[in-house]
Amino acid sequence: MLLPIAGVAQITNYEVGEVVPDFTGIEIDGTEHNLYEYTAAGKYVLIDFFAYWCGPCVATAPKIQEFYEKYGCNSGSVIVLGNECDAGGTNDHLEAFNESAGLDPLTSYPSWSGMEGNGADICNMYGPAAYPTVALIGPDNKLLHYDIWPIPNIGAIEDAFPPGVLMPKACEVVTAINEQDLSSLAVIAPNPASERVTITWQSATSGTIQFLLFNQMGQLLLTREAQQFSGSDNTLLLEVDQLPEGIYMLEARTADHQTWYKTLQVMR
Repeated sequence: MLLPIAGVAQITNYEVGEVVPDFTGIEIDGTEHNLYEYTAAGKYVLIDFFAYWCGPCVATAPKIQEFYEKYGCNSGSVIVLGNECDAGGTNDHLEAFNESAGLDPLTSYPSWSGMEGNGADICNMYGPAAYPTVALIGPDNKLLHYDIWPIPNIGAIEDAFPPGVLMPKACEVVTAINEQDLSSLAVIAPNPASERVTITWQSATSGTIQFLLFNQMGQLLLTREAQQFSGSDNTLLLEVDQLPEGIYMLEARTADHQTWYKTLQVMR
């Protein structure tokens, strides 16, 4: 049964201008999103409070996705997050919701389920009166908008931001589509890993090689440089014990102008 929307879809536990509480949502792959970490970095945070069974939520999600992509896929001044609110909402329910909304799990704005992702507890803290409720939080942790509605297009979302905040930005999303079958060139072991991995590769030239590790949102998490030598096995030890459980993409930029990608799975 859908909750009523018109006139009542809003955050009820906090008023505009009040400081809202911190939270951590956990995606299906284990990636964690902490509100205060984003705001401490000077980011505005747009949160879509929704329910997996909500038809209007399904209809709104593509517009939020369009906004997310226009402003950098969380690499710019605004972070877009989706919080599923049903206490019985599982990761399977979330996947079905995303499929119904036409969202690609590799490129969509990050979201988590009510039961397995901590979404229900977050909703209890904030108190959305109906679904969807799209709220905006500023870098000072204050509620700027308790519900952006209706959303006929992304202009409605843009109008909720203070002037000068939003700047269109290209996404830098790395997906498994980019992965090349280069098992003869590079090997990651163990994979899956829990604490550390050894990267072994060969090169036709000597020089510096750069490694970049991305999560599935395309966020750059760390970089490492190493010296490689021609005609021999080169190795690099990479610590992964501080990474949340999930799937990551390792990009290598070699001295002989090759770029290759490997998928790394971190398990706990």
